[in-house]
Amino acid sequence: LGLILGAWLGPILMILTLFLASLLGLIVWILISIFQGIDRNRPLPFAPYLTFSAISIFIVSTYSTTLIDRLIMV
Repeated sequence: LGLILGAWLGPILMILTLFLASLLGLIVWILISIFQGIDRNRPLPFAPYLTFSAISIFIVSTYSTTLIDRLIMV
């Protein structure tokens, strides 16, 4: 999954994707630990956070580029 996302997003956006996915995973782990008790052996899948982060980064980068282009043309 990481190789495919790296080829799709490029190296810079992939670094941002990994950071965002790690941050989301940490936040979810903390919330689960607060509500269900701390269990260090509880597995936490990383792929959903990686997928959500990649799609979010792709959408934001696409729209931000379009918005910047429109502002420059005005």
